[in-house]
Amino acid sequence: MFSKFFGSKPPVKNVAQPQRVAPRVSVPVRPKVIIDDTQDLNSGEDTKNQSQSATGANDVLCSYAEIGNVRKNLTAVGDGAVYAINANLQDQIAALDKGDKKVWLICNSEPTITTQEMSGHIRQLTGALRSRGYQVAMVVKALPQVMTEVAKAGTHQISGPTDGRGEPLELFNRWVDAAAAVLASDLHILIYSNQASVKVRVDGSLEPLKIDANGIYARGTAISAIAAGFNYATRGSGSAASQYTESVAVDCMIEREINGKTVLLRYQNMPAPPGGKEYGPKVVIRLLQSEATGVVGNFEHAGYSQSHCKLWRLSSRAGKGMTIVSGVTGSGKSTSLKIYIETLPDLEKKAVETIEDPIEYVIAPGKVHQGQVTRDLSSHEETRKRYGVAMKALMRADIDAVLVGEVRDDITARFLLQVAETGHLGMCSLHAHLISNIVPRLTNEEVGLSRQELTSPQILNLLVYQALVPLLCKHCNLSTQEASRLETEGEISEICHVLKDRLEIQIDNLRWKNPMGCSHCDGRGTKGRTMVAEMWMPDREWLSHVRNGCDYEALMHYRSFSDGDFNSPNMTGKTVFEHALFKSLQGIIDVRNCEEFEGFERYEKFDQIKFSREKIEKQNRI
Repeated sequence: MFSKFFGSKPPVKNVAQPQRVAPRVSVPVRPKVIIDDTQDLNSGEDTKNQSQSATGANDVLCSYAEIGNVRKNLTAVGDGAVYAINANLQDQIAALDKGDKKVWLICNSEPTITTQEMSGHIRQLTGALRSRGYQVAMVVKALPQVMTEVAKAGTHQISGPTDGRGEPLELFNRWVDAAAAVLASDLHILIYSNQASVKVRVDGSLEPLKIDANGIYARGTAISAIAAGFNYATRGSGSAASQYTESVAVDCMIEREINGKTVLLRYQNMPAPPGGKEYGPKVVIRLLQSEATGVVGNFEHAGYSQSHCKLWRLSSRAGKGMTIVSGVTGSGKSTSLKIYIETLPDLEKKAVETIEDPIEYVIAPGKVHQGQVTRDLSSHEETRKRYGVAMKALMRADIDAVLVGEVRDDITARFLLQVAETGHLGMCSLHAHLISNIVPRLTNEEVGLSRQELTSPQILNLLVYQALVPLLCKHCNLSTQEASRLETEGEISEICHVLKDRLEIQIDNLRWKNPMGCSHCDGRGTKGRTMVAEMWMPDREWLSHVRNGCDYEALMHYRSFSDGDFNSPNMTGKTVFEHALFKSLQGIIDVRNCEEFEGFERYEKFDQIKFSREKIEKQNRI
């Protein structure tokens, strides 16, 4: 059978490599079936049929991605091998468990062993598999470089070259370059079982990295690359944490120059859980490429409304208290704080300091002094001491404003509060959803500030909640009629019904994402992102409600300043849902993005808020 499959002697190795084009969707290509699982590999009964099938099959696996998901390499060196193959034969033949006791038997298309030796291994391997209840679903050929990756995936080790095109660090750099080329905000490398998937976040959504085999790599290849990226960045540090380990959470900042521009990479490893090799680590790399993305310079360009921009200006002129920018991960908080600092009035006449962990952006070079306090992950008290030293130095440094970076615990929260209490402008980012949740977040057990402290005079300067939503592609977005013809679940007609009947909104200008996209948006249907936000400069009544724990009443007070017009660009007193709805009514974002912030059925209309406020005021008079 093998002689018919490969010919009477090993083929010449000078075979032109087929050009591979990554498919649009990350669905593994199913190889051509060469031997059906109903055939008996050990009997002579079907040998003729098998030989004919093999002879007629010219297809070979050209990339590791074509193998798809594999539970285990049953011929790998080590525990769990069904059939022990010498290490020097690992790239010649392999049996891969595809689940449900189905096995793919893969042979090198350019073997370095004789036909007789290969046939003997196939017969013995097939018998060993069947004795353990496995069924050979198919036998396929694979190019030598694919077999090399199969062998690495089976060993689960960090070693050697990555994919036949260079060393691990070169592969890591290619991932970063490819991510930067599509203006990705993040790069995700997920290790699972014996392989890895590499994805990028573009316009807020994850998609496969469109290089090599649509972002699919052998486990060993990917781990080699992520280890090389970390080890190279931390070389020379002399600490134990400077070497990548799958089971340890490590992070670092990496500086790269891409197309003549400096890009900072925030590297974060999430360790593999204990208990076997079915699971693996995950690395997420944030690309901080402000110059490339264009979401810098001024707030209006970023997508804030004129009324929002006015609040930014008013708070910067106040010059004291806390300016807190909240949002989920990847919502542009650091970018907004960078713009805020760089647009402070008379910046060149101010002493502005930053205390960050880590430093993400270069802010106003020559005008702002940036510092870093590195946390000691093993000692909370040591971290507290480091921030104490930094605060003592700041209080002697004749400061005007301080950026504290991210408030994530009692240490950073107290640091920010002390800046505000001493009459300075303090700025920070915060993971909180909506401005109504900023105070509850700052007063929970983890952060530990009190409502009394936060509602003291001139402590809270400006509260911001922001999010980034994808902009519709100008060339392929759809009208409501066009989008309705493409959908199958009735979602669009349902949303339109609620908008017209419940919210009394004219939907003539609504535009929808084209699920197929076009050449201008690279098939995404979106191109770029825009900011949606809600902002508030606390007044006395709002502070009184918050001090008394009446957060809903504080929210209603904030919303009472709204003009109640969905089509009005004035965002005073309006929620982030209403800002997103306004942009959808202008036809620049898909209205379905509004539901990230509030469901259309649950949304409280302005007249309901007004009625609730009047009812509370009446009860207070009684």
